[in-house]
Amino acid sequence: MDTKLKGWDAIDSIKEEHEKKLSENTNKLSQLICNVFNTSSGKELLEFLVDQFLYKTVASPQDAASYAYFREGQNSLVRQFLKAVNEEKQKTPPITVTTPKPEEV
Repeated sequence: MDTKLKGWDAIDSIKEEHEKKLSENTNKLSQLICNVFNTSSGKELLEFLVDQFLYKTVASPQDAASYAYFREGQNSLVRQFLKAVNEEKQKTPPITVTTPKPEEV
């Protein structure tokens, strides 16, 4: 950060620096998530988390509202894992195998 800046320029400079660090941290976190969940054990764990949290109701009518907030937080974390894994899959081009067509006789 340039300490000689004043006013809005200083604020904009701080904002840009913060956004850059946030982007770097987000990318690093996504890569860590992919490294964990791209193993066979990680895939099994992710399937368990999806079954355990995303496929269950958030709350029932007799539950306190705070329980629903808690459950949504759990779901949000699993969704973040899924998003990171899916985004990484989209970055990697799919492997295609082309087989030669049989020559006409």
